[in-house]
Amino acid sequence: MKFKVNREKLNKAFQKVNSLVGGNTNMPFLNNVLLKAENGLLELTTSNVDMWAHTTIEAEIEVPGVTTAPARKLASLIGAMNGENVEFDVDDNDHIKMVCGTGRFRLLGLSSVDYPGMPVLNSLQEIQIKESEFKELIKSISYAVSKESSRKALTGVFFSIEGGMLTTVATDGKRLAMQEKAPESVVGEDGCTIVPLKAVNEVQKALEGDGTLKITVADKHCRFETANFCLLSKLIDGVYPNYRAVVPTSFARVITLPVEPLLAKVETVFVGGKKVV
Repeated sequence: MKFKVNREKLNKAFQKVNSLVGGNTNMPFLNNVLLKAENGLLELTTSNVDMWAHTTIEAEIEVPGVTTAPARKLASLIGAMNGENVEFDVDDNDHIKMVCGTGRFRLLGLSSVDYPGMPVLNSLQEIQIKESEFKELIKSISYAVSKESSRKALTGVFFSIEGGMLTTVATDGKRLAMQEKAPESVVGEDGCTIVPLKAVNEVQKALEGDGTLKITVADKHCRFETANFCLLSKLIDGVYPNYRAVVPTSFARVITLPVEPLLAKVETVFVGGKKVV
């Protein structure tokens, strides 16, 4: 396996997938990133068993192949290098040689044989929405997701499709945030699901343009896809509370205020109310 790739593009690719990697002592291969080079593309995949993150960048492939490398160590090296391109040379024992500028590095990889592949989904729903609109949906409600694991259903974001309208909800039992948006398209029947907060946060961080995000929902998994990024996650199995029942249908008074001046006043009061040590 031998290829050359732009260092800056590789560094950005690691930023999209590396947060799934942790200190897994039982399955050490999950501390690695799967690198697959073929057809002019380098594919990077990470997994923590519950989620998979995948991205691709252009590469000059001399010898196609696949291996796994220590994800955090490799990402740190790529970030510290100064050259324009990084050349990889991987032998049959998954020993990795890298050359970047005047620097030369070696890493011990692992075989890709035991690395878990992404599950194949039997789609129930397919939703297409603008990346910017999805980011705004998640940003505006994610603060209300519960941090307590005792009520597992509340630790995720509730997604519902009904009548062509996408509703996202988050609550910790004390506060509730809800957003509704008509996506670009919906294929499949109406339904609802609960997605782990980490999954939607990772997707939100990886979105970088105003392209289209495709969301595919299956029985036990969901997949978020853009042109060069994909995240697949297990769904949370549980019953979400009837959020409609706690949202008032009418109000005694309605006050309209300009947003920016209101936020400025709230910030002033917040700072003034902090306890000074």
